[in-house]
Amino acid sequence: MSAHSELCAGWLDAARRTEIECAIEDVHREISEQIESRDPVCTASGRCCNFERYGHRLYTTGLEAALTLDRLPTQRALAAGDVDRALGEGTCPFVVDRLCGVHPVRPAGCRVYFCDPTADIWVNELAEFASDRIKRIHDQFGIEYRYMEWRALLAMFVDSGLVRSPSRSVGFVPSDPFVEISVDRA
Repeated sequence: MSAHSELCAGWLDAARRTEIECAIEDVHREISEQIESRDPVCTASGRCCNFERYGHRLYTTGLEAALTLDRLPTQRALAAGDVDRALGEGTCPFVVDRLCGVHPVRPAGCRVYFCDPTADIWVNELAEFASDRIKRIHDQFGIEYRYMEWRALLAMFVDSGLVRSPSRSVGFVPSDPFVEISVDRA
């Protein structure tokens, strides 16, 4: 097993532990509460998922990537070529027919990004809060911490061969108001 495979397997094992899952979910819940109190506008511009066009980079931890990958519906599991395709298009590999394919299980970096101009005032503070809390979860449970660009992390998991069979998938709610996006590839 390669060093990356061992690292990814460790993150997946950690993501499957109830106490760690609950700790991450608490952070996501706090993010939601803070966002709800500010009531930002989502214009479904696709900026959150069209990284190249809008000069946006999504960074997350290996643990959050593992949590996302482990809760995808099986039909949405990454396959060889998905990350390369997304890199070529400048988007997220989970954009499917203008929809976010991981919305219910997306990492904190996705949760705190808004194209609403008023978000510039508070979103950085919220991102720092989330990043700090997730780093503390790594420290508390002795999980190796890596903070990397989203697609690079996903490529590590694909290369390790560990993303084909999620242990638990989460039901996706089609009525979620932030699921539909508009990705302009022009």
